[in-house]
Amino acid sequence: MKFVAGGFLSSAFLLFNLLISRTVSAATLCGRQTNQTLLYQTALVIATDAAAGLEATAFLQGYGQPFTFLPFAQNGTALPALETNDTNGNSIGNYGLIVIVGLVTYDYGGNTGWASAITTDQWNTLYAYQTKYNVRMIHLDGFPGSFPGATVAPGPGGCCSTEDQYVYLLNTSFVPTAGLKVVNLSTNGLWHYPAIITNTTTTTAFLEFATNTEYNTTTIAGVIQNFGGREQMVFFLDGGSWSLTTNYLGHVWFHWGYRGIYNGFRRVALAMQSISRRVLR
Repeated sequence: MKFVAGGFLSSAFLLFNLLISRTVSAATLCGRQTNQTLLYQTALVIATDAAAGLEATAFLQGYGQPFTFLPFAQNGTALPALETNDTNGNSIGNYGLIVIVGLVTYDYGGNTGWASAITTDQWNTLYAYQTKYNVRMIHLDGFPGSFPGATVAPGPGGCCSTEDQYVYLLNTSFVPTAGLKVVNLSTNGLWHYPAIITNTTTTTAFLEFATNTEYNTTTIAGVIQNFGGREQMVFFLDGGSWSLTTNYLGHVWFHWGYRGIYNGFRRVALAMQSISRRVLR
């Protein structure tokens, strides 16, 4: 969605076509020039290839939400331009949400093994962008040991080879606009890594795995992390566009990531009252 600046734009138009930072003033909403920063709502999805990124891109398409998909090669790929300037020199963020699938990992063999193809400098660039524009990051298909504040729970190390293990939200209050209820969701066909939290200062659980014969206590399935104001949501299970569980959880990360403000498809249902007429003869 293209950003347009001008006094004739209504605040509603700007609100639904831009994800506006919390510090934007009323003058900005009315279209007058200020020094505040603005964002396009476009999502940036980064994965090894289109198949890996499908659980994110297919869901964004379902919402009618614009996105840019970046396939990331094993030998490295340049990040797209994360921000631009308008004709008045105001800074504009090009992406209102960042989605990373599987940490973009490849097997490099030798002493390196499995590692992210995103370099340290590139991670720092993404983190700095998040902080500047107050943009949230989503990690799908995450491995607990790769994120500070969480680690793999004691047990087999992954789940499950012989049975289902339900996953469920702890509550829905943090995504009020998603309109979800707490239900047990199947993980059949979705490999996952039960986790525990090691740092409650930065890391909070929002998603939990139920017990089964391989894990006799509940474990963590997803966390929200805050590192000095930089926020990210991490899921410790695989996904697939065919999975009802993946689709349900998609509403969670979509609404949390966009804070319930987005410009996708909307429908209005009107309660129509039918009126019967008596025909007089």
